[in-house]
Amino acid sequence: MLAADGLRDEEPRLVDAGGTAVMVVRHAGELYALSERCSHLGGPLHEGTIEDHRITCPLHDSVFDLRDGALIHGPAAWPQDAWDVRVRAGRIEVRPR
Repeated sequence: MLAADGLRDEEPRLVDAGGTAVMVVRHAGELYALSERCSHLGGPLHEGTIEDHRITCPLHDSVFDLRDGALIHGPAAWPQDAWDVRVRAGRIEVRPR
């Protein structure tokens, strides 16, 4: 998947989780993972901005909570799928919740 020491704070990365695109980020010392494509129009969340446990989609400014994918505000109408994330043997692993 992704080496744990290769992920810097506040620098979202795109990973492939068994054929599904997932955005992984380290924020405030914790790891978070959301489905990569914004639920609004498929914007690339790994290119978004991180602030206060939130990510803002770079296309239309939908904002999601990193912790659970909750929609903070749209134009998106649905939350983002959140993934469980852990470090094992120095690698970051994700799985659907």
